[in-house]
Amino acid sequence: MKKIFFEGEVIKGKALGRTLGFPTLNMNYNGELKGVFLGRAEIFYKTYNGVLNIADILEIHLFDFSQQISPKEKIKIYIGEKIRETRKFKTLDDLSSQIAKDVLFAKNWYNSHAN
Repeated sequence: MKKIFFEGEVIKGKALGRTLGFPTLNMNYNGELKGVFLGRAEIFYKTYNGVLNIADILEIHLFDFSQQISPKEKIKIYIGEKIRETRKFKTLDDLSSQIAKDVLFAKNWYNSHAN
């Protein structure tokens, strides 16, 4: 995992990821880096693997994490390898299908790179 990370507060999102079955933690972002990446988040003194989308905000879907997080909770997000560029999808089904592929790719990557 790369050493690049962002630290900040959770913000309330639009809940689209949750609607599609891929809930995310969101953080404000104003940088130039864009795309879908392997990611990790440190929250409550524990680190979780996930998939990170960077566009106008940072959105990370964490594996094996189901806690409700209040806005303003502090998190640290680590950025890993880039999976793909961001793009617009014609339908929510297309988006959901792509997220599922991204999640499968990431889980396979983490499993093959486990210590």
